[in-house]
Amino acid sequence: MKIVFMGTPDFAAGALQAIVDSGHDVRLVVTQPDKVRGRGGMVSASPVKECALKNNIEVFQPVKIKEKENVDRLKSIDADVYVVAAFGQILSEEILNIPPFGCINIHASLLPKYRGAAPIQWCILNGETKTGVTIMQMDKGVDTGDILYTKTIDIDSKETGEGLFDKLSALGAEAICEALPLLEQGKLKAMPQDESEATHVGMLKKEMGEIDWKRSACEIERLIRGLNSWPSAYTYINGRSLKIWDADVVKMADITSNPGPNGTGAGTIIKKDKKNIYVACGEDILKINSLQLEGKKRMDTASFLLGYNVEIGEKLARTLQIPCYDKLLIKKAAIESGMSEEFISKTEESPINSIQFLSGNPYADMAGIGNAFYSESQLAYDAEKRVIEEIGKKGDCVIIGRCASAILPKDEVLSVFIYADHEDRVRRVMNRNRLDERAAAHRIKHMDRMRKQFFDFYSDTQWGMPESYNIMLSSSALGMDICVNTIIKCLKEMEGKENE
Repeated sequence: MKIVFMGTPDFAAGALQAIVDSGHDVRLVVTQPDKVRGRGGMVSASPVKECALKNNIEVFQPVKIKEKENVDRLKSIDADVYVVAAFGQILSEEILNIPPFGCINIHASLLPKYRGAAPIQWCILNGETKTGVTIMQMDKGVDTGDILYTKTIDIDSKETGEGLFDKLSALGAEAICEALPLLEQGKLKAMPQDESEATHVGMLKKEMGEIDWKRSACEIERLIRGLNSWPSAYTYINGRSLKIWDADVVKMADITSNPGPNGTGAGTIIKKDKKNIYVACGEDILKINSLQLEGKKRMDTASFLLGYNVEIGEKLARTLQIPCYDKLLIKKAAIESGMSEEFISKTEESPINSIQFLSGNPYADMAGIGNAFYSESQLAYDAEKRVIEEIGKKGDCVIIGRCASAILPKDEVLSVFIYADHEDRVRRVMNRNRLDERAAAHRIKHMDRMRKQFFDFYSDTQWGMPESYNIMLSSSALGMDICVNTIIKCLKEMEGKENE
């Protein structure tokens, strides 16, 4: 058959090679544009492009396949069918109707189950025992077209996401090569999907890998296998990230040793031997066989224990190491700055009891996104909320990074934001991230506006704030001194306003 092939990753490259080896005439390969990868900024082609070039096939890399000039390019190619496998763009109905046999898709699940972007990993996460590939006649929906051909395999009890990916890639290559001649001969019977059995799964995200030890050991073990090799399952030990690569489920009754001083709370190490670490979960025990400490290579647990001391009773969890500075520190700094003692005494009537500092970038620390300027993202939103939930106790002043907005209902917690004067910091980040001057000016203006908002609000209340509230100061990157100086600056402005 005369074919236009559309695909991008390894999964699709295997199918393309198989189609070529089967003797079909691949007229054009459509794949995603080359991307800049890594710190060196090297341009990298997709696996499908590399496969096409190796076979001397013309490659087309549109940014948006739906644009008119790109559709016209496709119409100029004489093809019987378009074969699509993990292309990465949604095809318009106009494109779907171009070839005589339409567009057929290689999907890595047994449809209608696991429609969407990551069916391979979700099969493992959900504990499925069987999966496969579906050759589907594409329609304008997402993975909703009629089923033309399927092939099924069993999922091994220790199967990983990476291993199953390779198996389904090979299976998909077999399936498309078997289906194409049947399609040409009119021997494939299209079968509509049963919508009552349809399930949809989303893309994998890095934060999905953080282990919640309150879940059952069975669920966590599946998480470890399903997210291997990316994004991987991880936890924390003494403030350092710890990836878990292989583990087994053990029944609590099989653990005979003393559970340790912290009891059997979820995430607690309740036993260790020369080869394994045993961690309590919401249900049963997880025996860790292979892991990787932050900054180290992957290794078996036996090798890890030779160089790292693990204590029974120790808890695997994210920890916040936050020094707390009480009013005495602020008072001392205020006196040294020349603020009047009379006004300082008034501040002691304020509900602010303590100030807690998060060093570094809390968005990166808590959400793993690495840049506070992405504060409008859901990750940052969740990170801010977690900070408040964990350390935003009644009457505290919680000082974190550049917060985007108040994140709790005002009738529950009043979140006030102070923005310190740190233009230099903004410009350094701007340069690092190649932001223009206009963007930097916008950030600085926003900080000043929010700091003024705090001043106006605080002044007008005359200490009449609700008992429960949090103040989040945007100065974590500059450290304690700027935080204290900014508070003093606000208080001085308030003092001046009182004296008018």
